[in-house]
Amino acid sequence: MYFGNTPCRVYDPLLLYGHVNLSSADGSSFSTNYTLGFERRPAILSVDVTIVDTSGGTWTISKSVAWELVPAPTPRSPVNTTVRQNDPSSGCPYDSTHGYGLVLDLSWDPPAAGPPVTSYIVEAFDGAGRRLGVPFDPDTTLRKRRIVSCYTHVEGAAERGAKWAVSAYAGSIPTDYGVATFDFQSCRDAGVPACQP
Repeated sequence: MYFGNTPCRVYDPLLLYGHVNLSSADGSSFSTNYTLGFERRPAILSVDVTIVDTSGGTWTISKSVAWELVPAPTPRSPVNTTVRQNDPSSGCPYDSTHGYGLVLDLSWDPPAAGPPVTSYIVEAFDGAGRRLGVPFDPDTTLRKRRIVSCYTHVEGAAERGAKWAVSAYAGSIPTDYGVATFDFQSCRDAGVPACQP
C-alpha cells in the first residue's frame, strides 16, 4: 500500500476483513477498513484520513479503491482423477516401507488475460493438508511441474481430497490461484509395503 507515494504497510492477502490503525512516517495515524479478495471477490481498500491542524481544525478525507485479481492459470492435470502411488516412474529407489514413493505430474494453462507471465508458484497438498514438495518457480514456457517424494506414501484419510494450486506472477504482481482437487490411489491397492497386512 502507498500513502502519499510513501510505502506504509504490506497487507496479508489471506486476511478477509478487518480494521487496522497505521501510522505514517511523521507519526500521525490513519486507519483502514478492508476486505481483500482471496475468496475470488473484488479487493476493496477503504482509507479514512483525519487531519488536525495547529489551530485545532479537523478534516476527514475518505477514499475507497477496488480492484480485481488478475485471472488465475487453469489447472489441467491432475484434476478430479486418481493419482497412482508406488509408481516406478518416480525414479525413486525401491524402499521396503514406502515402495517407489510418490510422483505428481502437474500441468496448467496460462491466465487467459493479463500481462506477460514471468514466473509461476505451484503448491500441492495431500488430503490432510501436508505439503508435497516445495513452492517452485517453473520455466514459464513449460507450464508443467513434476513433484517427486521418495521414501513416502499417503494413507488413510489423506488419500482423498488432495489439492494443488498454481499462481502466475507478472513481475512482482501475482494472479489469483487456480486450484484443483484429486485423490491418491489407496496405498493398499497400490501395493505399498507399509499398507499390506
